[in-house]
Amino acid sequence: NHTRGFLKELFKKFLITRAKGFIAFGHQSKAYIKSFGFTDASFLDSMSAVVDDKVIVKEFELAKKKFNNFEEIKTGKNFIFVGRLVAVKNIELLLKSFQSFKESNPEWGLIMVGSGPDLTLIHDLKKTVNDIYHYEAVSWREVPAFYTKAQAIILCSFSEAWGLVVNEAMLC
Repeated sequence: NHTRGFLKELFKKFLITRAKGFIAFGHQSKAYIKSFGFTDASFLDSMSAVVDDKVIVKEFELAKKKFNNFEEIKTGKNFIFVGRLVAVKNIELLLKSFQSFKESNPEWGLIMVGSGPDLTLIHDLKKTVNDIYHYEAVSWREVPAFYTKAQAIILCSFSEAWGLVVNEAMLC
């Protein structure tokens, strides 16, 4: 069990009781906030996993209905990466792994959505490996359309505070 200090708890109570709503990750966090007298109506559950769960799902369903999403994507099966193209995202490993996988799985493609300094790695590999589709960074509302063409998400970062794209992908 966790021992709580009086002054620290008093300060938390001061802060918490001034809030108009909460996002709580997990039952214990929610129970703790409710111990200050708040009800389930105080929690913004529709926004607890991504920017807005309902909007993500709505955009995904709308995109699925469009017949010609991303006509340039010719592969029937695709991995997808969504994020900044920076070293911490381990783009180099992702691309090398896809190159190796592609040799024995020609039906698969790789969709990459994002911008950043590691974009040159993508352009270099596209010279020798087919079916890599790159798109510049888009707003979070546009990302679900890309998931309509993907079967699996790849997130191979060295470090993530919270891999939000995983939540979005699971919704889609």
